[in-house]
Amino acid sequence: MKAIVEKISILGFLVLVSSTVALEADLTVWQATWDVPEEAQLEENPLESTPETVESGGLIYKKRCQLCHGAEGKGDGPMAARIREKPSDLTPADVRDRMTDGEIFYKISVGKPPMPSMEGTLTEDEIWTLVNYVRSLQEN
Repeated sequence: MKAIVEKISILGFLVLVSSTVALEADLTVWQATWDVPEEAQLEENPLESTPETVESGGLIYKKRCQLCHGAEGKGDGPMAARIREKPSDLTPADVRDRMTDGEIFYKISVGKPPMPSMEGTLTEDEIWTLVNYVRSLQEN
């Protein structure tokens, strides 16, 4: 009986390990790309970037994003060291120049592990204010 239990335990362990390896391989492939549909890239922010919308977005950022992306958006938040896929630095000029507001909105809305989707958590207007805040980080 003991030999049967040991064989079942070993078999269970092997199934767990092989499932984990397969899952990690799938996540690695999925995480390597973040395709944003063209229509999302072309979407324009309906909210003007004002001190009020930037401040509103900043409050959301502090609550939802700062732990990973850091206080200044550099991808160095307190949780960043614990995440295998490091959070993006949101501040470089090349990020500002190559990403449209619609692309930022899409990425915040849809998410990509380990970053959660904010769709259903935040309203569209809240996500757009968050876009305005991210843009303000890129100005510094």
